[in-house]
Amino acid sequence: MGTAVLRHAFVGSVTELLRAKYGLIVTSQRQLDGYVDVNVWVDVSDVITNPHINERHHDGYVVKLINENDSQRPPLLDARQRLMLYVNKAGIPAPLPVRTITGCYTSSVELVTKGDVIKRQIVVMSFFRGIVLSDLSMTPDVLQELGRITGKLNICMQGDNSLANLQTFPDITSLEYDSVWKVCECGQLLSLVEHAPGEKLRTMSISIITEFNSKVVPNLQTYQTGLIHHDVGPQNIVMRQDMDQRWKMAAILDFGDVCSSCYVFEVAILLSNIFMNEFSRSMTTSEMALTRDTVFDSYTAVKPLSTNEKEVVDICVEARILQCCLLGEKTRETDPGNDYIGDYICWELLESLCNTCRD
Repeated sequence: MGTAVLRHAFVGSVTELLRAKYGLIVTSQRQLDGYVDVNVWVDVSDVITNPHINERHHDGYVVKLINENDSQRPPLLDARQRLMLYVNKAGIPAPLPVRTITGCYTSSVELVTKGDVIKRQIVVMSFFRGIVLSDLSMTPDVLQELGRITGKLNICMQGDNSLANLQTFPDITSLEYDSVWKVCECGQLLSLVEHAPGEKLRTMSISIITEFNSKVVPNLQTYQTGLIHHDVGPQNIVMRQDMDQRWKMAAILDFGDVCSSCYVFEVAILLSNIFMNEFSRSMTTSEMALTRDTVFDSYTAVKPLSTNEKEVVDICVEARILQCCLLGEKTRETDPGNDYIGDYICWELLESLCNTCRD
């Protein structure tokens, strides 16, 4: 079944799925952006027939159809949901997972269209109304807060501090999985270089992969590791205005990539997401350098990293953006109707970063 057809089938079945499995009556809905998962926002009636929901969440809910690979690993999905509960209890706002009528954090569904039956998992979580940070200006204060909250999140997800008694910490082994999207896999991107458009970009891609393999991969065992979000960035931060009309972070979204990895990769991913978001707004190379230093310094003020880790931040950022470009190009070939993919293909940004670092 094609991705677009599956997406359409799911969106059309959301009302009945929520009624039958979650005891929720949908009053309105709209599709949200998504890369490999399908996301639908819904508002619901105050009439709820689910013993695990005390009251309706007034901002609505997100219903997520999980991609094929993750749908085959219910323990992984359950651990992600429990981690969000833990993070909330620790004082970092994140979407709250919603249980089914039977008390589960995930639910198996069958989607039928054109004679095909596709089995997937769905999860439902609270929605945060506000403005996504990617739609706002990235001021120095916001950059500092991004670094601090990411460091705080990484410390929280260690699960061995005084916050651990607030919520049962999920089984970390359930969060172990293989994925081509992990930064640690950037050294294996050579097989995807053919997707780069043009010989110049293919040559640049090979150079980045070679440098990553020579400077980062041999030292992986020396870098600090733990659970990381693996996709913190402007696209996954919700902002709200306080009483003085100042923008404040309201929540961190999308824990679908959480895994055990190097903390320096978390910083590199954060910087990559900021650069990809801001480059279209004519962010200069000097502004990128200042952004890198601001984010790194504010992160390490909370979660210290070593000099050796700081020295590989730039190549990790380049490798991450290259990973997004190559996987984005490949995905665009198989799912041309997914408009979200274009946000991850930033060859011009990558060229600018490489030229700056090599000058």
